[in-house]
Amino acid sequence: MKTRWLACLAACVAVVPYPGSAAAAYPERMVTLVVGAAPGSSGDMLARLVAQRLTEKWKQSVVVENRTGASGLLAANQVLGAPANGYTLYMSNDSTAINPTMMKTPPPDPRVVFAPISLLALIDFKLVVNAATPVQTVPELIAYLKAAPGKYSYASSGPKTPHHLMAELFRHQAQVDVLHVPYRGTAPAITSVLSNSSLYAFSGFPAVDGQIKAGQLRALATTGDKRNPGTPDLPTVGETLKGFSAASWWAMFVRAEVPADIQARLAADVGSIVADPQVSQRMRDSGLEPVGGDPAHLKRFLDAEIGKWARLPEGLIDKD
Repeated sequence: MKTRWLACLAACVAVVPYPGSAAAAYPERMVTLVVGAAPGSSGDMLARLVAQRLTEKWKQSVVVENRTGASGLLAANQVLGAPANGYTLYMSNDSTAINPTMMKTPPPDPRVVFAPISLLALIDFKLVVNAATPVQTVPELIAYLKAAPGKYSYASSGPKTPHHLMAELFRHQAQVDVLHVPYRGTAPAITSVLSNSSLYAFSGFPAVDGQIKAGQLRALATTGDKRNPGTPDLPTVGETLKGFSAASWWAMFVRAEVPADIQARLAADVGSIVADPQVSQRMRDSGLEPVGGDPAHLKRFLDAEIGKWARLPEGLIDKD
């Protein structure tokens, strides 16, 4: 009887996988990469580049799902509502650090509900105006706005997005009276500038480079703390407004409950993709500076980013 029981137990153990073996077979089916970016934006470009390379590496489809709105919360909530099995990845930007400090009722602490995978890239933005606008430089834009307080508006990809916050920092440091018109994504915000509904916008390179080359938009400056290597002749906003620096970023996360071995597999695979010279060059060509790094690096970075936005001047951004 005892022998029969032991044989039965052995058979059961043979067919039940050990928890630690999850990463060995992962992924066994399609993976969804949820990104809080509109199609055509720099975030969308990066998500599709990473998804393509993961598909090649894993021999399983990685499908990008654009989920914009509610300052990135729609994308975050979709990921948090999915099973914690590693088949739903989350690519997010500054909104992950911004939302906890900018809302009267903040969302769950991202450091608790998400597990860091890798910091993908830092992003310079371009400050653009309609090419027909009689403004050629940042000082001219500031003078143009000061000549007609409250008359003009700027477009953003939505409330409390990086585009919005860097525009508010610009408004604060330039001491200009300008209206904020939020849109749902970068593409409609740029359309607003193209149609002269809004005077200017901050945008990632991919969303505006085509219109700049076509002569429809004019880039006045980039937003990093130094000139972008891809546009060395274009000044930074900080060359006019001392201390202005507003680079954005994109990073990969999963739900915190995803098994640790799958998290480790993701970190290794995503890290190797960012380190690939061809991928890095494509990122740089689009105005993104590849970073990479392990989960511990992203954790430290996120801690610092949350602290940075928490120190914004009181009243600069209305909490809602």
